[in-house]
Amino acid sequence: MKRFACALIFVPGMAMAEFTPPDGCEVTLTAQERGCAVDHVVICEQLPPGHQWHFTLFGSGSWQASLIDGDTNWVRTLGAGGFERRLDDSSRDPSDFDALLATGRDDYDFVTRDNSGTKTRYIGYDALTGDSVDIDGQTLLITEFDMRMFNEDGTELRHVTGNQYASEVLRRYYGGTHTNTVDGDTFVTEHGPVEFFYPGQTGFSSDTPKYDCDASDASFDALTLPAPNLQEVSQ
Repeated sequence: MKRFACALIFVPGMAMAEFTPPDGCEVTLTAQERGCAVDHVVICEQLPPGHQWHFTLFGSGSWQASLIDGDTNWVRTLGAGGFERRLDDSSRDPSDFDALLATGRDDYDFVTRDNSGTKTRYIGYDALTGDSVDIDGQTLLITEFDMRMFNEDGTELRHVTGNQYASEVLRRYYGGTHTNTVDGDTFVTEHGPVEFFYPGQTGFSSDTPKYDCDASDASFDALTLPAPNLQEVSQ
C-alpha cells in the first residue's frame, strides 16, 4: 500500500465562516453530521487518484484530519496537540472497498502506529445489510460492522459495533450509530450525515457544526486549541 500526504492548513474562522484549504488543495464536499460535527472532503494535487483528506470539526473545539486511499484504507490521522497516527507496514489485511461492494462483506486486520511509537491493532468486518437510504440527495448503502481494538500485548482496548453508511460514488464511509464498549462500560455515539453541500451551495465549506450542538459547545471564534498546521511530509 502506498502512503502519501500533502500540505494542509486549517484556518479557523468566526462562526459561520469558511474552512479554507491552502493552494493546491480544494474542498469538494461538506457534510453536516449528527453529534455536532461538520466534515469536509479535501483533495490535493499531490495526492494520487482516490486519496482524500477528511477534516472533521467538532463543536467542542476539537478537530481531526484523516487521509484515506481509494480502498478506504486509513492511511494517516492528525489531531490537536500534534497527535499523529499512521498505518503500519505490519498490517495483514487492509480494507478493500471493492470487496465490500462485490461480495457484501470486507474483513480487515490492520495495525496503526502513533507518534509516540504505540501500535494499535484493529480486527473486524464491514458488511452490507442490503438496505440503502437517501440522505439529502445522496444514496448511501447501510452497513453493519464489528471492530475490536487491541494493544501490543493483545489486551482489548475497545469493542465497537453498529451501522455506518457507505457511498459508492464518494468511495468512503460515513459514521452512523456506534455502540462502544471500553473497560466494561458501554456508550452509544451518533455521527451520521444529515446534510450535504457542494460548491456554490449555501453551507458549503462552513466551519460551524449545526446538529446536536448545545450551549456548552464552543464557537470556532473562541477556540483555545492550536489550529492544525499540517506541513508536507515525505512518507
